[in-house]
Amino acid sequence: MATASTLLVKETSTGSEPGSPVQEHAYKPREYQLEMLAESLKRNIIIAMDTGSGKTLIATMRIQAELQRCSPDKLVWFCVPSVALAMQQYKSISTQLPLFQPQCKLLTGADNCEFWSGNIWTEVLKDTRIIISTHAILFDALTHAYVQMARLSLLIFDEAHHAVKKHPANQIMEHFYHPLPEEKRPWILGLTASPLVGDNVRDLGQLETNLNAISRTPKTHRAELERHVHRPELVPLSFTSNAESTLSSPAMKRLERVYNSLNIDEDPWVIMMRSDESRKHSHTLFKAVINGRTHDQIRFLHDRAQYIKEELGAQGADIFLHLCISRYRSGNDEIGCMLAHKEDAEGLYLSGKLDQVLRDPSDHPLVTELPFSPKVDALIGFLEHEDPDSFTGLVFVKTRAEVAVISYILANHPDTSKFAIGTFVGTSSNASRKHSIHDLADVRSQKSTLQELRDGRKNLVVTTNALEEGIDVIACNVVLCFDMPRTLISFIQRRSEEELDDRCLYAESTG
Repeated sequence: MATASTLLVKETSTGSEPGSPVQEHAYKPREYQLEMLAESLKRNIIIAMDTGSGKTLIATMRIQAELQRCSPDKLVWFCVPSVALAMQQYKSISTQLPLFQPQCKLLTGADNCEFWSGNIWTEVLKDTRIIISTHAILFDALTHAYVQMARLSLLIFDEAHHAVKKHPANQIMEHFYHPLPEEKRPWILGLTASPLVGDNVRDLGQLETNLNAISRTPKTHRAELERHVHRPELVPLSFTSNAESTLSSPAMKRLERVYNSLNIDEDPWVIMMRSDESRKHSHTLFKAVINGRTHDQIRFLHDRAQYIKEELGAQGADIFLHLCISRYRSGNDEIGCMLAHKEDAEGLYLSGKLDQVLRDPSDHPLVTELPFSPKVDALIGFLEHEDPDSFTGLVFVKTRAEVAVISYILANHPDTSKFAIGTFVGTSSNASRKHSIHDLADVRSQKSTLQELRDGRKNLVVTTNALEEGIDVIACNVVLCFDMPRTLISFIQRRSEEELDDRCLYAESTG
């Protein structure tokens, strides 16, 4: 039987992702990884090391050690915050532990776990030793008593800094771990680039209490860790605010007129609710009217277009409206199909209002003389001078709408169309998520984005914070932050993108 320091894995070739074809010799962990493994075998710990330093390998060695010493009916559960990360970690762990691969399972929202009965859970867990899932799936299984906390031998929290307040990671610990007697509790291992989300040091103590673990980083072999973690140069991209860029375009002015002329008595939804003689929806209708929550799609479109105009300028807002309305009219993708029921009363009403906003959908929004925001101009100005043959980068933005608009701008602007542009906004496992006309994210089209970035078919990806947390993005040499990262952990994770060996740039207003 292998010891913890001789991991039964196969080493991936240099530059390959976890789960790719492997060579046939054993992987030799670095000394700082073994140092952290040894700590984790003594007590519950939160490993704090930069992204790309090999925390997943430490977790894999810890899983192997636990499975070798616990009883065969025990489980190791590996919790992650996103579906994309769950898929990546499953691929990595199942590949690196070939002896346990048949007993390793990935569970995501796509499996409809929330609808499983106890019998289905029993069948799924039969002959299983390792589960990789989002926090929400484990929390739901524990809540319905399909899984017992006492059956877990090791519980791993990737991106462990989430285990605070009402996050499912903390709910798991608060409701199912802490009430157990100590002898029935599983071991805890946390992984994070930084245990602090903000700048309050006292938050670290709270996180340690929540996870019943202490934060640890390599000490004896700290120098070796620093040799393997590259800190990129931080470069500000300065711009000066310009009021002219936020002037309303003709399309925005038409949207304003439509929005300001909305009449609650003409809203088909309100008419339908009022016609219901059972009055079972009267309270819902009353709340909607009092709070002004009618004409949802037009209101959503108006509010988001205003935000886009402030962030990306008048031309950015025009592009946004063009993309949203054209998508609605075409009904070519999943969300467009769900929204475009043009034959019912709500569909006909919405189509009529949108016709007043965008009269000619064939117009190309980039041919206008409308300005972009200075921040967009700064981004284009930087990329204009980059060589696409040696460039691989990420652009981080706040919202899914900005991902769609900025990627459109960069793909069509003459100074940046030289790049192969991709988008990534993550995936949502929430089946009840309400579809809106302003949600331009097409999850299906992004499934291949990360692989295309890795193999060179894409060299610039516009993304939300979905790529901050642990997603393996190799050979990326530039990270551009369209906005300053909102938290310390966001800054650390963006700066530490896998193999980022050049520049981390951020937009900085000079007035």
